[in-house]
Amino acid sequence: MISINPDDIMKNYAIFQNILAKTKKDGEVVISKEDVLDREAFVKQIVDLAMVLSEKHKNCCFAIEGEWGSGKSFVLENIQECLQPEQSEETGADRFFVVRYDCWKYDYYEEPIVAIISVLRDQIDQYINLLTDDAKRVLLETVKNTITKIAVEAIKAKTGIDMDGVGEVPEGDVKIYDKYFGFQKVVKKVQNQIEKISQTQTVVIMVDELDRCLPLYAIKVLERIHHVFNEIENVVVIVAMEKKQISNSLHQIYGDEMDVDRYLKKIIAFSFKLDNGSAHNFIEKYASYMEMFDITERDGLEEFLKEITANIDIRTQEKIFEKAENLHRLLATQEKMDSGILAFEILTLCIKEKLSVVDLRWVIERSGYPNVENKIGKEYFNTIRNYAKHIIDHSYTINSKFVCEADQFIERMVFIIAGLTNEYKNKACEKFYCEDEEIEKDLILGLIFAANAVIIVESIPPERK
Repeated sequence: MISINPDDIMKNYAIFQNILAKTKKDGEVVISKEDVLDREAFVKQIVDLAMVLSEKHKNCCFAIEGEWGSGKSFVLENIQECLQPEQSEETGADRFFVVRYDCWKYDYYEEPIVAIISVLRDQIDQYINLLTDDAKRVLLETVKNTITKIAVEAIKAKTGIDMDGVGEVPEGDVKIYDKYFGFQKVVKKVQNQIEKISQTQTVVIMVDELDRCLPLYAIKVLERIHHVFNEIENVVVIVAMEKKQISNSLHQIYGDEMDVDRYLKKIIAFSFKLDNGSAHNFIEKYASYMEMFDITERDGLEEFLKEITANIDIRTQEKIFEKAENLHRLLATQEKMDSGILAFEILTLCIKEKLSVVDLRWVIERSGYPNVENKIGKEYFNTIRNYAKHIIDHSYTINSKFVCEADQFIERMVFIIAGLTNEYKNKACEKFYCEDEEIEKDLILGLIFAANAVIIVESIPPERK
């Protein structure tokens, strides 16, 4: 077994935690937004529906249902990108006025209608800056100023407090704002302003990040969206949500006897189901990470990564590759390392996500591990164990050891895993043997690297359980 200084590892771990704490905005880790789940057809389906509703000036509210991390936000972003360039055949102007409402971003407002007004203001500002049509610019300026005054006047009438507008409400005054809204009056005035826009453009309201909001707030958002936008012609509302979570929230608020489907039918006309998809194009999507390895077996690596990330949602996958990249930058001693180490890193983090611990002995041993199999599922369990089993069943032996082929990154990964819990001696770890002298140097380095990595990964909490 490899000898490691625990003090050095924990010193590195402290550095690693600081790296993880940085956000992507800091530029530490940049992950491109490739369509790894093949959502193009799904997006087109929604865009085509929006076009039909726009032609008929219909009001409609529908949902995109998907589990947490299934890529609902990614889908909404692409729908928005498709709709914004569309132009009206009659006027030549923009056909859609698209508003992206990130509920979680605005949940510091106790009353969601305040957030809705704030989002509308922000979106109108963006459109005004892009407009060349003076008449349209004047209309939107008027709408923006009016929806700002709606709240200001309501507060002034009740409290005598004169405020500058929704966008500039001091944090301490938010509760006053919420408390003294004349709700019905405000809803009606906001509707009147939206109608002015919807006379010339289809207004599309995209509601995102409900999953991240507290239960009571999430339900209030749904209800306010219904109050404000229901029945206004030429308005389409798209709600991205996880139905199971919404159902739990409704039961928590209204009791176990609550008829969830009946309740949601009053707000949402129908739903599109978004599955977790099957990821691909890992090498392209996570290019900044992949560039740190010597990759010669691209197709095989893509298939391997697809297998080991099975049933892990896309958001968690992104976090796994982000952690792997940070981990590798911390521990790597060479500019480019063997792709067997890449396979080891991602497999270790995937197993940690599924098991909450890092125990890789079951990967190479033939004895039963019923607890592991029950936790990760029989199919996934067999898939991972087959990597070592394939070597045992198909390779030749030297000194009664199964030879790991130098040109097979999975076999090199298995050799590294064997070295974590078994002594490396005479080119062998446990039952596995490395014949190629050149690749042996990389694998010895890989063993040291892997021992460091496992200690750090063991301390990283799973993304979501």
